[in-house]
Amino acid sequence: MRLARRHDRKPPARYLAAVLVVLALSTEVSADGLFIDRIDVEPGPNGVQAVDVNGDGEVDLLTAGIDGHALAVLLANGDGTYAPPVLYGPSTLPIGLAAVDVDGDTILDVLSVRSNQVRALLGNGDGTFQASINSPSTLALFTSSFAVGDLDGDSVPDLVTTDQFTGVNVVLGNGDGTFQLPVAYPVGTPGSTFPFGARIADLNGDSAPDIVATNSVSSNVHVLLGNGDGTFQAANDLTIGVSPGRTAFIDVDGDTVLDLLAIDFTTSELLILPGNGDGTFQTPQVSSAGEATGILEVVDVDGDGVTDIVGFAQGGNGVSVLLGNAGGSFQPGVKYGAGRGVGAVDVADIDGDGLLDIATENSQSSDLSILKGLGDGSFLAAETYEAGDSPGAALPVDLNGDQVPDLVASNGPTDTLSILLGNGDGTFSAAISVPAGDNPGFVQSSDFDGDGIVDLAATSRNDNSVVVLLGNGDGTLQPAASFPAGELPSSLVVADLDGDSISDLLVANAGLDEGRALLGNGDGTFQAPVAFSTGESPKSFAVADLDADSVPDVVAVNGSNANEVSVLLGNGDGSFQAPDPVSVGQIPEAALIEDLDGDLIPDLIVANNVSDDVSVLLGIGNGTFQQDVVYPTGDTPLGLALADVTLDGKPDVITANWRSDDVSVLPGNGDGSFGPPLHFEVGDAPRTVAVADFDGDLVPDLVTTNEASDDLSVLLNLCDRPPVPGLGVVGGALLSVLLASRGATRARRRRVC
Repeated sequence: MRLARRHDRKPPARYLAAVLVVLALSTEVSADGLFIDRIDVEPGPNGVQAVDVNGDGEVDLLTAGIDGHALAVLLANGDGTYAPPVLYGPSTLPIGLAAVDVDGDTILDVLSVRSNQVRALLGNGDGTFQASINSPSTLALFTSSFAVGDLDGDSVPDLVTTDQFTGVNVVLGNGDGTFQLPVAYPVGTPGSTFPFGARIADLNGDSAPDIVATNSVSSNVHVLLGNGDGTFQAANDLTIGVSPGRTAFIDVDGDTVLDLLAIDFTTSELLILPGNGDGTFQTPQVSSAGEATGILEVVDVDGDGVTDIVGFAQGGNGVSVLLGNAGGSFQPGVKYGAGRGVGAVDVADIDGDGLLDIATENSQSSDLSILKGLGDGSFLAAETYEAGDSPGAALPVDLNGDQVPDLVASNGPTDTLSILLGNGDGTFSAAISVPAGDNPGFVQSSDFDGDGIVDLAATSRNDNSVVVLLGNGDGTLQPAASFPAGELPSSLVVADLDGDSISDLLVANAGLDEGRALLGNGDGTFQAPVAFSTGESPKSFAVADLDADSVPDVVAVNGSNANEVSVLLGNGDGSFQAPDPVSVGQIPEAALIEDLDGDLIPDLIVANNVSDDVSVLLGIGNGTFQQDVVYPTGDTPLGLALADVTLDGKPDVITANWRSDDVSVLPGNGDGSFGPPLHFEVGDAPRTVAVADFDGDLVPDLVTTNEASDDLSVLLNLCDRPPVPGLGVVGGALLSVLLASRGATRARRRRVC
């Protein structure tokens, strides 16, 4: 019997969230992307298998539940991309699938399991499948999990399912893709407990498969010893933990007897129950599970000969890996981002590099995720750093003169700035808090006093001012000095507005429909603010010379429902002409000015909060723009950046997407147009994104401020190729921070871009 891994579903009361890349179904989808890969299969999916179904040596992807179908097949193209999914058989509410040879022809078939039925789709060996064979009323109405194995010794795959009302069900296969009626074995209290996480293993060494199911409501694990003929003894209940999750069975202590592993998702404790060899177990050994809340798979992911655990991640945004130690213990779980609602995983060498990768099924975000393995038990993922309460902006800047970018984040709730000094290898020291006015927001840097040392300025929203913190050159700052800046200063830009080579400040005043220009004196102080009209409720400014007169002009992003930005041509003395409105997308949030099409004329790009897109407006050269062209991003783009992340000499667009917890990269074509977005998981509710070379490899990295998770996500670029000469901050395909082990030397998996 040829069998893939078992699959089940976690109780619906607890789902786990994570976010990854989304690519359009109408095009080829990538599995060799910039960070970690996500493949859009909306709506659905449920279950995932990574297996070669057409015999070409490439690992394909299978899932169920896509648009009401029993099976979706994504064939690998052999170049890191996947063909669009091919759908088979209508099916409502499938809970998962398994790739297994059900008819004995040595060709992989697929079992797609729904709440009350199992469907077999026989494989043709070329990646296509026959019409589904249904076994009517095979399963109970509320099936929550299933496992596949040969329960009666006839070399035909059978099923074990769990159900809220009937308990554990045994469904014997007929060898032709059909199944017999289920035989129920009661466990727990029918109707009031929730058995799930069906597992099959030989627990007492008699070569007869046994069954285990978890019941988190009653804190029990149910063990049903098998008789070898497809029948089972009454359940023996083990009480472990508070809310035990799915179990796994491996020989942890080397005595050739299977031991029981479970993670308590209430206490985040790993429970190891040494086996006695007769189907009973000893008292649990308890240790920290770190960021893990449940077991999905047990497999040696780091190639050291010791089994590791792949599980659900704490906090609901990924998977967690617990590396096994030779002595029978496990390291605490380390979290890696995946999609929202991770329900199942498969572990395989998906990209053909000889290293194990993880594929996840993400029912809430309607996609599949691929986490590329590094061979040492770590996977591509963004690293996070605590950065105070609700960090609202991230500024990469060298504060201590070591030629390494540091990070500054504003923390409005605590009236502070967080300073994270860079180590030069892409890592950062712990955050240091510095007082900075009353509810600081936007942060900018410049040498405001002409001493050659970087200083900081931040909006102080609650006292209608700007605070300036002069730098000492060693990463520390002098106490903040306050300067009036008008009502509700919402953003801040540094520019030389009057041509005196001294840094001035531009402040957007959302409460007054105005902006303020604060001309610098060159000693770290500023003159009284001068008001100028903008559009309604300006959120942010972008500054550049739009009409080729060598005078800075301003684009104001307006927060009204007019869906427009305003262009204000500069007079060269710090004042501006009347605003000229320009239509963009719904509720614009941020703007940047850059030459996007290579004609040496500034163009405009705007992130639109509500319409989930960016507007690109090519410049005419006289301060006006062509009609905007809209390109989709992730959900609720708030932050905006530009960098050549595809290493082709063409600027690409990067957005921080607050609602979808990711960043989007829109590859530029060099003519002002952009390709479909690639999306990469970061922390919770990213508000801003910035670009800098954090690890000294001459290619740009990314950092986001994550408002809900109170941290920063740093994504390092792993491209081998150097930046394109003459284009400033450029780089190749961005990949995320990789950890060989927490607190140890970082491993870098580079690729040609």
